Amino acid sequence: YGAEVIKIERYAQGERVNRGAMSPDSVVSFNNINVNKSSLALDMRQPQAREVVRKLVAISDLVVDNFSPDVLPKWGFSYDELRAINPRIVSVSMPALGATGPHRNYRGLGSYFQARAALDGLIGYPHREIVDAGLAYADTTCNSSHATIAILAALRHQRVSGQGQHVELRQLESAINFLGPSLLQYTSGGGEPERMGSRSAFRSPHSVDRCAGDDEWCAITVAGDAQWHALCGVIGHPEWVNDPRFASGSGRKSNEAELDAGIQAWTESRAPVEVMETLQAAGVDAGAVQNIADMLERDPQVAHRGFYVRFAEDAVVESVPFKLSAATPTIQREPPPLGADSIRVLRDLLSMSSNEVRELIDAGAVGVAE
Repeated sequence: YGAEVIKIERYAQGERVNRGAMSPDSVVSFNNINVNKSSLALDMRQPQAREVVRKLVAISDLVVDNFSPDVLPKWGFSYDELRAINPRIVSVSMPALGATGPHRNYRGLGSYFQARAALDGLIGYPHREIVDAGLAYADTTCNSSHATIAILAALRHQRVSGQGQHVELRQLESAINFLGPSLLQYTSGGGEPERMGSRSAFRSPHSVDRCAGDDEWCAITVAGDAQWHALCGVIGHPEWVNDPRFASGSGRKSNEAELDAGIQAWTESRAPVEVMETLQAAGVDAGAVQNIADMLERDPQVAHRGFYVRFAEDAVVESVPFKLSAATPTIQREPPPLGADSIRVLRDLLSMSSNEVRELIDAGAVGVAE
């Protein structure tokens, strides 16, 4: 939407550290959230590099970091120091556990926050061990959403008052906010929430059922008697409608294992899309579980919306997931190589001469793409 976003990356440690040394998924994530951005590679250990940051702060609206609390102050970029450079600056810090307290210097990745915030304790089945979500769930949901709202509020304040402010987003506390109903259950005397797998505390049947094929599934959920009656007719069990065990929602919940077995006996000989379309036509909530190939290659709605943008066969990114009626988002550039924009930022945005730029590069304070 037109913002000039400059990602400051660690030049001395190279692309492997900056762009996903942990797993191939990390590389995909980097590509997905760094389209249209500019890469400025700096060695922040050097005073010349820190001076470049000061010049950038002077012409910027927003500075975002997710370091532990002492990193930016060590470099001379506490909020008070940033504000001295630019009174309008909005600073957003995202420490793992907050800037104060006995664990202020703890660091962590998404899986750590999910575990410590009790989210992992809600995932899995009651008869099996706890499992992790398998992705940085907190990073991509609560943490990013809370940060976005805070940034917009701070920028609004900046526009109205002419003054910036500091936002501290504590990633653990952001993740804890997602406990919601589970916290309410515990504090109201309901005890610890039970891991329920694919089931629901409020609906039955509510399951993800195996379909024909290798690792093919369809999610099915029933809300109310009308959908229950429709489901019974579709899957060939009309007698269940008058069965006293299933006459009420609570009865169906008590006999859920038998219902699940009967439903899966019907789904396992049918393709997920067939199951979905048949049940939806009867008024029952159902959705085929898609894999990545389905979304990229076969989903007609996703294709129609042009949601995926291809820069090359191995560079596929998601487009902007929301549209503004008065502005069109553009994804014109794939994620840049490390340091690809260093010279442009120094020369065009900071008005440095060619000699000044060359001196920074020769000193090792600034890196450029190879």
